[in-house]
Amino acid sequence: MSVAFTMAPDYVPSALNNSMSRHLFVREDLAVGLVTVAALLLVAWGPGLTRPQAQMPRPWLFAFITAVLMMFLCWIGTRLVFGRYDFSRDEQMASFDAIIFASGRLYATFPPEARDTAAIFNQTFILPIGNHEAWVSAYLPMNAVIRAIFLRLGDATLTGPLFVGLGAIALWRIGARLWPRSAASQIVALLLYAGSSQIWLTGMTAYAMSAHLGLNLLWLWLFLKDRPWAHAMAIAVGLVATGLHQPLFHPLFVLPFLTMLAATKRWRLLALYCASYGAIGLLWLGWPLWISAHGVAPVANSATVPGVGYAERFLHAATGLHAWGVGVMAANLVRFITWQHLLLLPLAGYGSYRCWNADPIARALVLGLILPVALLLVMMPYQGHGWGYRYMHGLIGNACLLGGYGWSRLEEKGQTPFTAMLASTVASLAVILPLHTIMAHQMVAPVAAIAATRDATKADYVVVDDLAAPFAQDLVINRPDLDNRPLVLAGGELTPAALTSLCARGSIAFLDATHLGGLSKAFGAAAPAPTPAYAALEEAARRLGCRVEGLPN
Repeated sequence: MSVAFTMAPDYVPSALNNSMSRHLFVREDLAVGLVTVAALLLVAWGPGLTRPQAQMPRPWLFAFITAVLMMFLCWIGTRLVFGRYDFSRDEQMASFDAIIFASGRLYATFPPEARDTAAIFNQTFILPIGNHEAWVSAYLPMNAVIRAIFLRLGDATLTGPLFVGLGAIALWRIGARLWPRSAASQIVALLLYAGSSQIWLTGMTAYAMSAHLGLNLLWLWLFLKDRPWAHAMAIAVGLVATGLHQPLFHPLFVLPFLTMLAATKRWRLLALYCASYGAIGLLWLGWPLWISAHGVAPVANSATVPGVGYAERFLHAATGLHAWGVGVMAANLVRFITWQHLLLLPLAGYGSYRCWNADPIARALVLGLILPVALLLVMMPYQGHGWGYRYMHGLIGNACLLGGYGWSRLEEKGQTPFTAMLASTVASLAVILPLHTIMAHQMVAPVAAIAATRDATKADYVVVDDLAAPFAQDLVINRPDLDNRPLVLAGGELTPAALTSLCARGSIAFLDATHLGGLSKAFGAAAPAPTPAYAALEEAARRLGCRVEGLPN
C-alpha cells in the first residue's frame, strides 16, 4: 500500500490522470484498506474464531439463492445507486452501440450535412469509417450485442446483473467439480464471490467486465467437464468472450489452462483449441478493419482512435516499463484487494501456496492472475474509471476458486475458521459494500444531475465547455441517429462559423463552467474555470443575435 501511495501521484502522462489516480486512492482505497487491515487483525487475533465443524447448507441451494439475490439487487442498484446513468465513456459506448445493433444495423449513418463538423459531436472512442460517413464505437461488439438483445426485450440494464448471476452458478459448478466431498469449500468460494464490492457495483453498470467474469467462469466449467460437447460449447463461449470489448482479456484467462493439455500430452484437443482461438483472434482482430472499410472516402485526419486495427492501437498504447507505471499498478492492486471480500487475499494466498505444485488447475488459476498484471504493467497501467480494478474483473473467479482451495486444505488439517469466515462475510456485506456503494453514488450522482440539467433545457442545442473540468467531454453524448433534443455539442471543437450555422437552425444553451462544479468534485480536481475560447463562443452567440436559452436550476 505504501508503494502505491508514494508512487501513484507520479503517474506523469497527464495531470488529469495523476489527479484521478491519487484521488481514487486517497478518497476510497486508503480508507477501506485501513478498515480491511483492522478487520483482518481482529480475525487473526480474536478469541474463539475457529471451529472444527459446522453445518453447511446445500451448495446448489446456496448458489441459486446467491445468484438470484445478486441479480435482483444489482438490477435495483442500476437505478438507486447509478440512476441508470452511464458514468464513463466506455459505458456510454456500450449503450450507444446497443441502440445501433438493436435497430438491426452494424453502424449508424452520420448525417452528410454534419460531417464537416463531426468533431463537435464527440468522436472519442469512435471507429473511423471514411470521412465521418458513419459511426460506431471502436470496441468489439459482443457486449453491446447482448445489451441490444435485452434492449429489444425491454431493459438493457438486465445485462450486467444476469452475468453476475451466471458467474455465481458457474462458480458453484466448478467448485462441485473440484471439491465434490467438501460442501464448505464450495460455499466459501461463493461467499468470496458474493462479498466482492467490485462484482456488485460493476454489475450495476454497462461495463463489459461482468460479462467477462460470467463467461470466463462458464468457459472454465465447460472445459473441466472434459466432454466433446462441453469443449465445443467452451469454444463458442470463447468466441463471444473474446469479442466483448477488447480481444486480449479472455485469451489471457484461457492460456494457462491450455498448458494443462500440453502437460498431459492431449495434443489433438490442444490443437483444436489453438486452431479455434487462432480463428477467433483473426475474426475479432479483423472486425474493426472490416467495419471501417465500409467507408468510401479516406479516414478523416480528425479521427480520435490511434489507428483502425488493434495492432496499431496496442503499439500506440504500450508505455513500456516506468517507475510511474509500477506505482499506478501498485495502486490498482490495492484497489482490487480492498474491493473484495475481507478473507479473499488470505485464503487465495494460502490456496496458491499449498496447491501450486500439487494441483495443475490451481496453478493455472494463479497464472491467470499474474499474466494480465504483467502485460498491463507494460501496456496500460492506468485504468481510468472503474469500481475496483476493472482490468482484473474477469479474474475474480480465479481468486475465489483459489480461496476455495485454501479452505479445502485448511479443512484437511481440521483448522477451518468458520466463525472468522462468517464474521468477515458479514463485515464485507454490511460494512465494506455499503461504504463502496455510498462512494460510488456520491461520485456519480452529481454528474448525473449535470446531465439531467443539460437534458432539461428547451434549447435545440447545448454547447458544453468540455475543456473546463475533468471528463466534461463525457457529457457530450447523443443518440447514434442524432434525433435526440437537445443535441449536445463540444464547445472546444465549435468554430464561430459553425456557431453561426447553428444559430440559423435553432436555439442554443450553454453548459459552462458554472454548471460543472459537481464534475470537478467527483474527480478531486480544482473548481472548473471557463476556457477563453468557450467564453468567446458565448459572447459571439449574443453578438450574432442567437436565441440563447437558459438552463434550469
